[in-house]
Amino acid sequence: MLKKLFKPKFVKYDPKYITLSDEDNKVIDIITEDIRLYVKKSKELNNINHHTRAVHAKSYCGLKAKFEILDNIPKEYAQGLYAKAGIHDAVIRFSNAAAAISPDRRLGLGQGLRVSQTLCNCL
Repeated sequence: MLKKLFKPKFVKYDPKYITLSDEDNKVIDIITEDIRLYVKKSKELNNINHHTRAVHAKSYCGLKAKFEILDNIPKEYAQGLYAKAGIHDAVIRFSNAAAAISPDRRLGLGQGLRVSQTLCNCL
């Protein structure tokens, strides 16, 4: 089954994949400034007394969860979080993609999911 999930070939880490060009850095600066300006205006746009994220501004719910990392993952993939086999705690946050805060009845479909392993120790 793992052979179906994991292709036998993988891309080895190489610093060239994380090296940004000057043009990349310019685009990142433009996007960052756009997000900063939106967040700065978000209090007024949402008619609330705090700033919000640029997207996924309102959560639907948060769940405490567990996930399992198998002990027979090919070594090429058993890196970072996936290096330690076993059952791990997690927190899952559900949201939609909206940037604006709306009443619950107008939230729409859940479109965002964030899993965090690091928050579990504080619950």
